[in-house]
Amino acid sequence: MREVDRRGKYSRRIFLQGAATAVPVVAVAASAGIGIEDAWAADATTLTPATLKTLVKVARCIVQRQTSFFEIGEEAMEPLILKDVAEAVEMHESTISRVTSGKYMHTPRGVFELRYFFSSQVEGADGSGTSSTAIRAKIRKLVKEEDPESPLSDGRIAEMLSGEGIPVARRTVAKYREAMGIAPSNERRRAGLKQL
Repeated sequence: MREVDRRGKYSRRIFLQGAATAVPVVAVAASAGIGIEDAWAADATTLTPATLKTLVKVARCIVQRQTSFFEIGEEAMEPLILKDVAEAVEMHESTISRVTSGKYMHTPRGVFELRYFFSSQVEGADGSGTSSTAIRAKIRKLVKEEDPESPLSDGRIAEMLSGEGIPVARRTVAKYREAMGIAPSNERRRAGLKQL
C-alpha cells in the first residue's frame, strides 16, 4: 500500500468491514476542491475496478454534500437520501445502497459507516430542511446543557427546537430521545438530585 497524501484540509478513508480490523480501500481528501488523493484496493478480489470507481464517486458526493458536518459536527448534518446521491452520480438507488453497505469512512470526527451520512429531512417553517441526525444532535446537546435540578421535558425541547425553526412534535422528541438512550425528564431529575 502507498502512503496517503494528507495535504488536504480534511483527510478521509473509506474502510471495508473486516473480521477483526478495517481495511483501507480509498482515501478521499477535501481542500479547495474535493478530489481523490489516493486510491487502492487492499485485495484484488475484494472490489472490482467498477465497484471501486462507484465507491469513489459516492464518497466524493457524500463529502461534497456533507462538508458542514466535517467542519462543524452532527448539528450541521444536511438531509441526504440515496436518491440524491444516485442522481448526482447518475446511477440507480439500488446500486448506491449496495455499494455503501458495510463500507466505512474515516474522518477527522471518527469512523462512520457510509450509510450514516444518509438521513431523512424534517421540513422547516421557512421551507428549509433539517436532517434527523442534526435534530438528534441538538436534542443531545440541550439535554447535556440542562440544569440537572430542572431537566427539560420533551415538550419544552420541542418548543426550543421550534424556536430555532425546526418544527418537531413532542412525540418525535420522545422517540429520538429514547432511541439515543436518554432517560425521560423525571428520571433525569431524580438522578440529578442524587448527585447533589
